[in-house]
Amino acid sequence: MGFYMKHLNLFMLCAALIKFSLPSVAVAETANCNDKEAINSNSKVYYYMDLGIGLPLAKVPSDYNKKHFHSSAILGLGLGYQVNDKFRTSIQLRYFNNFNYMSSETEDYSQSAGYPEPIDFKYTQKLKSAELNLNAAYEFIKKDRLSIYMNGGIGIARNQAGNFDMTTFSNNTQNTNLLEFFYPKAIKYDFTWNVGAGLSFALNENVTFDLLNYSYCNLGRFSTKDGYSKSFPTDPDAASIKTKKVKLAVNTITTGIRIKF
Repeated sequence: MGFYMKHLNLFMLCAALIKFSLPSVAVAETANCNDKEAINSNSKVYYYMDLGIGLPLAKVPSDYNKKHFHSSAILGLGLGYQVNDKFRTSIQLRYFNNFNYMSSETEDYSQSAGYPEPIDFKYTQKLKSAELNLNAAYEFIKKDRLSIYMNGGIGIARNQAGNFDMTTFSNNTQNTNLLEFFYPKAIKYDFTWNVGAGLSFALNENVTFDLLNYSYCNLGRFSTKDGYSKSFPTDPDAASIKTKKVKLAVNTITTGIRIKF
């Protein structure tokens, strides 16, 4: 949590610096005007927030079963600049709460390893990500208060692969735990990019609702530390288990609000 609070404070500091350093066309044009609403209506800078859901797509299914990643909640905070009527840019801090991974399978090792009965495997892990992006959007269709836009961006992601637990047991021996492997959590930074489109509605000159936005986001790599066997911690062969790795892309569906100030 400390990481996210530190970066949120950094984000708010950047917002304040941009607010007071960007040339304000609105103030220049209405320097002698006492109508505050008129000044705000020409503002170029805006805050925005969005909420939604991320549907993960595993890109390296060799270490994971790609069908067993669960969706994650999304929270995004941003600061933007309206370049002109159709084009805007922004910086965004976005947090993916939890891509929960749960999977199980049964293998028959009676021929290869001599086990007399099938072995069940159970896998569990939690993955989280926070990304800082530089985004851009272009409104290519605009009618009355409705707009359809394309968006995209690049940035850096802080990907946390949680503890990966792998447990093996046999149902025919009253769930006796045969082996348990553990891969400690680790954090990895990687390049991230996104591209998408959305539909927005302008409530007035200062407030715009992003009714629906879809984006394809590539978060990059997640990786644990080297694993070991909890059942045989002193076994040199069991202690040399490789890390668990996966690349995640995410289909994001969000809704949000933009407020000029």
